[in-house]
Amino acid sequence: MKENNETDKKNCKVASQVTHNGIKYEFELAGKSGAIYYLLPAPGTSKKEIEEAKVYIRNNFDAIKITVESGIYKKKKGDID
Repeated sequence: MKENNETDKKNCKVASQVTHNGIKYEFELAGKSGAIYYLLPAPGTSKKEIEEAKVYIRNNFDAIKITVESGIYKKKKGDID
């Protein structure tokens, strides 16, 4: 049987992860180097909180890029505050 080394990006994306200060994020594997992280701050999140979340991700994961997705996050039924 031939082994498939291609990564299916659909299976790599993880939703509803939360930083130490409560900002949601998603990530997508970007190869051996690490992952691209997408911060999903709720409306009203301060710049300081976003910067703290970026530091948390940089210090705890192999992040090659961190993007702040503004205006995307919408609270869904069942989300924990």
